Amino acid sequence: MELDRIVDDARITLDTSSFPVVLASFFGAPRADEFSAFLDGCTAVLSRRQAFVVVVDARDAGLLDHKQIVEAAAWLEREDGRRRAYCRGIALVLPGPIQRTVLSAIVKLAAVGPHAVVAEVPEAVAWALGVMHRPIPLE
Repeated sequence: MELDRIVDDARITLDTSSFPVVLASFFGAPRADEFSAFLDGCTAVLSRRQAFVVVVDARDAGLLDHKQIVEAAAWLEREDGRRRAYCRGIALVLPGPIQRTVLSAIVKLAAVGPHAVVAEVPEAVAWALGVMHRPIPLE
């Protein structure tokens, strides 16, 4: 299945046209079906079995409801191994300095791996491309 753009007319887009950079953009609060389709798209990205980086543009995002948070947590738990194997990093684009500071602290505590929390998409893409070109550390 070629993804290119998942959930194209929705409040979430998942754009793989510049793979290995995957751009997830959020516009307002997603409906339940949109959020499920987004997670299915994320699963499809992992199914490629290729290294990638994610840029999440959440400057215009709305809040997820409780059910969506639970669904996302279950997906993260279920896909943790593949996510760690293939996702080389995540750059989060947020609108304000307070949101960026808070989320930076959260992702550090959550140990999500290489990440950046920035103000603009071009900065996030530049960071993501830099991460893709770094050698994989041997542990």
